[in-house]
Amino acid sequence: MTVCIAAICQNHYGYPMVIGATDRMMTAGDIEFEPPIAKVWQLTPQIVALNAGEANAQAEICARTQRFQPRSVEHAVRTYCRQLAKYNIVQAERKVLAPFGLTMKSFLEMQCDLSPSFVEQLRYDIKRERAGIQTIICGVDGFGAHIYSIDEDGSALCHNPIGFVAIGGGQWHASSQFMFGSYSPQMPLARALVLLSYAKERAAVAPGVGQQTDFFFMGNEFQWLAQTIRDDLLAGNEMLRGVLELAWEDIASGFSGRLDAMLYGEKAPQEAATVSVEEDPVGDNSESESEDEAGEASDNPPVE
Repeated sequence: MTVCIAAICQNHYGYPMVIGATDRMMTAGDIEFEPPIAKVWQLTPQIVALNAGEANAQAEICARTQRFQPRSVEHAVRTYCRQLAKYNIVQAERKVLAPFGLTMKSFLEMQCDLSPSFVEQLRYDIKRERAGIQTIICGVDGFGAHIYSIDEDGSALCHNPIGFVAIGGGQWHASSQFMFGSYSPQMPLARALVLLSYAKERAAVAPGVGQQTDFFFMGNEFQWLAQTIRDDLLAGNEMLRGVLELAWEDIASGFSGRLDAMLYGEKAPQEAATVSVEEDPVGDNSESESEDEAGEASDNPPVE
């Protein structure tokens, strides 16, 4: 599991840009680890793929896509989807169909001659061998800034109108922060980066999302975010958490008294005080009795 986020925003001069963030959690088979490797595959100087899921499959599919030198973001998306379909076919033929002397073509042609239960089982096994991956392809071309998401079935969806997308195990946590922030593609770059950073941090509560983060932005070309700005964003996240905690306490203190009155009645605090006062004399009487016993002991010295 992982999280990858991309968003469209505006630079200081009003030109569209793409910003993004990924964790570093990698999945290879049944192993998850967090190496010092960014999960951003640069297809061209202005188009990148953000990878979630099986790392080996992503590397092979992205490398094939890169060889076609896509001329636009849409071209890169179409090429990636075709390479994903080819990858899935090859995997199915190797692991499922080859033991029966079949290829994908011969299987489709012979379905009517095979047992329905056998065909259904092969279909199930073929589907199970698909690469378990999700991908964001984003960038800036001659038509503007674009972000697409691609699922494991090879279905692509454009997210330009809302201006952001997240994939992986932490996608709902990250997306909710953009929604609460009323995000739009016209948001200024600096403010968009703050929201992006906080969204990545909130996504870290999801299982399998790594703590390390890589930030990038693209205008005329791809660039990693400077370390000084990264430090400012992390400090800003701590500030936001502190402000939220103070706000929660302030809001709660404003109605806590009325809440007690609603639950326990107007005299609840007074009754609590009365109980405490009634409990104290018990301790005082015990002390007095102890003093009286000590006095009686002094008045009656022991007989020698």
